[in-house]
Amino acid sequence: MKKSNLIFFTWENLVFLNRDLLKWISLFTEKHWDFNISRFSSDNISKINISAELTTMPFLGSHRLIILEWFPSKATEKTEDSTKVIQEFKNFDEIILENLDKIPDNNILVFVESAPDKRKSLYKKLLETAQVKEYKNIEWEELRNYIRSRLINIDSSAISKLINYKNSSLNKIEAEIDKLHLFKMNDRITEDDIRNYVIPEIEISIFELTDAIQELNSMKWISSLKTILDSNSIFQVFSVIMSNLRNFLYINFLLEKWFKKDEIVSVLKIHPFLVEKTRNVRNIWVLKSLFANLLKIDKQSKTGELIWDWENALRLALEKEILNLKK
Repeated sequence: MKKSNLIFFTWENLVFLNRDLLKWISLFTEKHWDFNISRFSSDNISKINISAELTTMPFLGSHRLIILEWFPSKATEKTEDSTKVIQEFKNFDEIILENLDKIPDNNILVFVESAPDKRKSLYKKLLETAQVKEYKNIEWEELRNYIRSRLINIDSSAISKLINYKNSSLNKIEAEIDKLHLFKMNDRITEDDIRNYVIPEIEISIFELTDAIQELNSMKWISSLKTILDSNSIFQVFSVIMSNLRNFLYINFLLEKWFKKDEIVSVLKIHPFLVEKTRNVRNIWVLKSLFANLLKIDKQSKTGELIWDWENALRLALEKEILNLKK
C-alpha cells in the first residue's frame, strides 16, 4: 500500500529532479518553518542516529521533512578498498528499511537517488510503499524547448549545436546554459558562440575529427585534433579514435551483409544514429586503412616496441598515419 508521506525521487534527469526538490523544501519552509527540515546524505549520515531521526515527531510544528540523498544506495563495484564503505551503506539501507513502518504520518520522508541498486530490499520496498517520481531524460524536441526557455536569445542552429556538443545530456547542457548566461548576458547567442564557449564531449569531437579524416581535409582535421587535445589526453583521444573506427568498420561490415538498421543496433549495442552516420561515409577505405595502421601502433606500444616517454610521441605517430592516407 502506498503511503503519502514516503516520496522517492529517482532517474537520471538531475536538473528537473533537483529543481523539484528545491520547490518541495521552499514550500515546506513557507508552511512549517525550516527547523523541522533534516537533510542527510552519505557524507553525514554516519554522524547521526538514523532510527531516532526517522521516528522523532515534529518540534513546535505539525510536520517534519526528512531528506535522504543517495538512498537507496547505488550499486558499487566491490574492491578491497571499498569493502568497508559498501558495508556501511548496506547497514544504513537496512536500518532505514527496518524503520519505514515506524515513521509517524507527520514525518515526510523523501529519498533521492538517480541510479539506485534495484536488487536491494530498500529499493523494492519503496516501489511498493512510496510515491515514486521518475525524472527521465527528455527527448529532442522537449530539450530544444527547454533550452529556448532558458536562453531566449539563442538561434535555432545554436540550440542544435549545443545539444550535439553535449550528446543530448540535460545535466551537462544545464551547466553550459549557466556559462552562456554569464558570457553573453542579453546578447544574441549564435552557433559560433557555442563553438567558442562550449567544449564538446570527446565522443562528439572525435566524430567531427573522423569526418574530416575520411574527407582527407587536412586543414580541418589538424584544427579539430588540436582543439580536442587542448582539453583531453592524447592517450584518451587515441583510445576513443580506435573505438569509433572499430564501430564504423563493424557497422559497415554488417551493412554490406544486408543487415537492417535495427538488427545492427541490437547486435552491436550502439546508438541508431551511428548506423546512419556510417551509411554517409564516402571513403570507408580511408577509415579501414587508418584503423589497420593505428592497430600496429597500439600493438607496438603494448609489446614494448614503442615506449611513450613523451606524450608528443604518440601524437606525432597519429598525425603521421593520418597524413600518410593522402599518399
